[in-house]
Amino acid sequence: MLKKTTLISFALSSMLLSPLARAQAPGEILEDAVPPAPPEEGEEKPAEGWKLTGNLGLTFSFNNASNVVGVDSGTTLAIGGVLGFAANLRSGPHQWENNLLLQHTQTKTPSINGFLKSADNLELKSTYFYRFENPKWFGPFGKANLRTSILSGFTKRPAQVTTTRPDPAGGAPITRVVPAQTRIDLTGAFEPLLIKEAVGAFAHPIETDEFTLRGRLGIGGQHIINSGGVLVKDDAGTPELELVPLGEANELGSVLELDLKGQVVKDVLSWGLETETFLALVTSLEGDLEFVDRINIDVNGKLSLKLNDWLSFDYALLVRRVPVVTLDVQVQNTVIANITYEVL
Repeated sequence: MLKKTTLISFALSSMLLSPLARAQAPGEILEDAVPPAPPEEGEEKPAEGWKLTGNLGLTFSFNNASNVVGVDSGTTLAIGGVLGFAANLRSGPHQWENNLLLQHTQTKTPSINGFLKSADNLELKSTYFYRFENPKWFGPFGKANLRTSILSGFTKRPAQVTTTRPDPAGGAPITRVVPAQTRIDLTGAFEPLLIKEAVGAFAHPIETDEFTLRGRLGIGGQHIINSGGVLVKDDAGTPELELVPLGEANELGSVLELDLKGQVVKDVLSWGLETETFLALVTSLEGDLEFVDRINIDVNGKLSLKLNDWLSFDYALLVRRVPVVTLDVQVQNTVIANITYEVL
């Protein structure tokens, strides 16, 4: 009986241990014998695949004044919304970033009946990066983006005014007497329409939560499309309200972009600055342009104080110069309270 039990035990042991005791060829290293190499210290591999994010924000401000020195009595009200969506793909050396931004604000002041839009911006941007193996923060890129307004634009004046605008046929300026609180049409929906594309090289030497530095240099095209819109450019020395036609052009030139962002206090106080400079080397505009009139500048700055997951106070700075549209530098400062809901 003892001999039989010993034989059975030996047989079971052989069956259980046979996968580990198989013959090893000379120079062969068994997989199970080699532990996985630990990741290098400080190296964090970016997540592969798609990453979708989206948020919906509401903005609101209210002010009521009565008999305040230097201020019109009445109510000033601003209501707006912000929709942001991003769909980013990372697959090996390939990186594809897609962004949609929609901002709109309607404002009511004591001197004007009804609401006027004070912000109206739709922007679509798509950028492709190919990262070299060494260094991984450098490589070629290609991008395309579109920027426009959604709703038609108009203005009103608290008192009667006479407007004047050039005649498209080249005749005498067209004048019109506009009663007080009457709508003066400026632009149509989706006007002006700005389309850009560019190719070149990028460098993203620093990409951390605390600080990010990204730059791009290349050549690109710029297309400004209008359909008869005008811009208010009032001359204080004349009684009329001057309306100037918006320009349009197709241009080719050099592009320099620089993006910086960081966090002063993690998840609480953050900032960002995006700049783009386009120098038109070839343009469809007639006549010779001075060098300064070939320079297009776009600056977007932001300082955000996040109180919790849904409430933040933001300061936004917009500086824009598009000589084809207007030679004046466009500047907009905005301080708003954002109530944000993350939809993705």
